[in-house]
Amino acid sequence: MTRKQTSRTSTRRLDFPGMHKVWSPATSTLYLYAYKGKGAPRVGKIEGCATKAEALKRLEDPQTAGRIAGRLSLFTSSRPAPGFIAALIADYKREHLPTMADSTQKLYLSHLNEIQRVFGTTSLAAIQKTGAKARIKKWHKSMAATPNKADKALTTLVGLFNFGKDREDMQTNPAAGISRLSEIGARAEITWPEATYIAARGALTPSCERALRLLWLTGLRPADAAQLRWNEVLWDKGYIKRRTNKSVKKDPSKKPLYARIPLTPELRELLNECPRNATTVLTTEKGGPFKSANSMNNGIMPKLRKHGLAKDLHLHDIRGTRATLHFLNGCSDEQAERYMGWAPGQGARMRGIYVNADLLAEMEAKAG
Repeated sequence: MTRKQTSRTSTRRLDFPGMHKVWSPATSTLYLYAYKGKGAPRVGKIEGCATKAEALKRLEDPQTAGRIAGRLSLFTSSRPAPGFIAALIADYKREHLPTMADSTQKLYLSHLNEIQRVFGTTSLAAIQKTGAKARIKKWHKSMAATPNKADKALTTLVGLFNFGKDREDMQTNPAAGISRLSEIGARAEITWPEATYIAARGALTPSCERALRLLWLTGLRPADAAQLRWNEVLWDKGYIKRRTNKSVKKDPSKKPLYARIPLTPELRELLNECPRNATTVLTTEKGGPFKSANSMNNGIMPKLRKHGLAKDLHLHDIRGTRATLHFLNGCSDEQAERYMGWAPGQGARMRGIYVNADLLAEMEAKAG
């Protein structure tokens, strides 16, 4: 065999099927993606190379090539490579998921798909190393705009890793022991001080500032605020009537719950400032609607923390703050149920969950 033939054979061996390579001179890095196209998962990178040719040469290293091939197989073969979280998920779906009720299976599947997107290419060995828990916490907190969803996703991850421990594929569960975002005792003690809210408004872009004001003035969940439509603003009747997402998703067969929020002068002023570029009240700087509560959260919270604001707060905490203000202003349990979109008869219980007793006492003292 000639040298030229040997070179061609070597090239074919290293030309991973479907893998897309992107060279970045700015970072001296060759980025490797499972396939070409928007949203393609990254399966690896070769850093610290002067040229693309040097990076491709390093890709010939058997250990590097084996690692990349293993990650690539997660997206190009029907059976994920063993030793990766994607393979553990596949086994979990096949062996454990069928033991659950149909409704529970559907819920777990949605979270397992998200876990695979974020952690699928991570090896079981890597997820048990020092620093893995911090990565999981960061992922969990990235969903803080929807704390219940975030906690269910974390619960799914804990269950997945417990499954791995039972099979002796894992020795530890790095997701165990992480505090839930929606724990009643923790969230009830956290409210947004008015001074923080005022300072936050000055640190945001116009579209995100309007979103923050809408949350503050209405007490809507971030998901409901992001999807609030103009036809739900009943100008002639003097209130907003918003069907809550949570009530529909919890049990679609039951009658949905509505938040009925009075159009106060401050709320009318805000609504009149909002551009009519879309069917939704809130829009981004580009003129389109916020895609989700998380997209709204990502537009607001990182900017505030960059300015040293709202360090230990979440957007969802504004809802509890508004509930506290409603009760302080003399709202009955029944009125609060209408304003917040709670189920009939839940006002008294929600008063205990959401209301910060210390803030109530402080504000009552100032008023009295």
